[in-house]
Amino acid sequence: MKNWLFLLLFVALSVGAGAQTATVVPQNYKIAISEIPSNQPTFNCKVVPITLPNTETPRVWTHGDLITWIFPDGQMMQREIVIAGNAISNDTVNWSPCCSLTVKINEVQAHVAKKGGTVPPPMAMHLATPASEVTGTTLAPVAIEFSTGKHWKVSSTWEFSPGKDNFLVISYKRGECNSQNGSFEIMLPAGISMIGNMAFNSENITTAANGNKLIQVSLSENHRNVFLKLHTENTVAIGKYFEIIISSRMCGENTLETLNCVAKGEPHDINYKIVDIPQIPPGQTDSLKLTYTIQFHNSGEGSVQFVTVTDTLPKELDPATFALLAPPVMNGLALYSVETSPTNKYVKIITFKGLGLPGLNQKDKPFNFDETIYRFSFTVKTIPNVQTTINNNAKVIFHKSTGEKLPAVTTGIAKVSPARV
Repeated sequence: MKNWLFLLLFVALSVGAGAQTATVVPQNYKIAISEIPSNQPTFNCKVVPITLPNTETPRVWTHGDLITWIFPDGQMMQREIVIAGNAISNDTVNWSPCCSLTVKINEVQAHVAKKGGTVPPPMAMHLATPASEVTGTTLAPVAIEFSTGKHWKVSSTWEFSPGKDNFLVISYKRGECNSQNGSFEIMLPAGISMIGNMAFNSENITTAANGNKLIQVSLSENHRNVFLKLHTENTVAIGKYFEIIISSRMCGENTLETLNCVAKGEPHDINYKIVDIPQIPPGQTDSLKLTYTIQFHNSGEGSVQFVTVTDTLPKELDPATFALLAPPVMNGLALYSVETSPTNKYVKIITFKGLGLPGLNQKDKPFNFDETIYRFSFTVKTIPNVQTTINNNAKVIFHKSTGEKLPAVTTGIAKVSPARV
């Protein structure tokens, strides 16, 4: 008979600017953990929606909800809920403690970021006592996918959203050398602060005199993660771009990487379109230059090498002024072409191709959420004397290697309101 351990999920919400206290609000999830008979300790971990006492509406899954698992040996997995008819998948993962570490089962964490949800993704509270302990085998952890020739990478668990937290994840392994030690230095922009960390392999995390975060690590053939819990201040405007810069010294070499971020209104807003100016300024009668940003995400079980984005500009925008802003080479995709429909000058078709945008639910290789997104921007001017609301979204189509088109995904609507009278 399986032994089950249930952990309830809670979220802490602070009230008011600069609030020093928090109210703990229970969320409708629990974690069920059962041991799988095996030659090595292996556990089936499942997040289960429940209905709390004195409530009538049960918590249910939405297609695209993101579960982030952080295990007490430092391993991490992310899965997005898939709903097909009445069948729900990806709410369960199997975990094998690794690296001869002794860990507590009730320190398993699961964070549920609702698709389009506005609350911070809740984390597990540990209700079971005493804590069950298990010692992992010498089994290596789940392999982390690194770019060719690289031995470390940086990612975030979900979107940066004003007033909310997420995790910056530094993943690393020993490179082609015999060095036993390495280091990272993280430069955070204004409005982003570190409020905690989780280290599982004796990583030493400190703050330098200049405010940068320093991480000293011991290198191993095993792939490892260290987590910095970051808070995005309410002063960071939605749509604001910012960079987190990470420098590393490993195997006698200094390398630099930049994590490009944008503040979002929701922690898990996966296919979106935003505009930098939400309202026409008072007295504006001339045309106004707008910058739109589009993001799309691959939640599938395989990489996608061919993506088209179709943007039908509304009549309040001048299609002759459309200009793409140097799209990045990002997560396996790059710009291939920009075209205007021969029958409709308002229809812009942007095509991306490359080695392939990874899928979050790939079974052969594990990827983190922000390794499965692509983001680009363009500018366009309004016509003069706009008096109406400008609504604009886009359609994203993934193409299979066979040429077959998958169903189009529509982004959210970017809205520019007319000037207040």
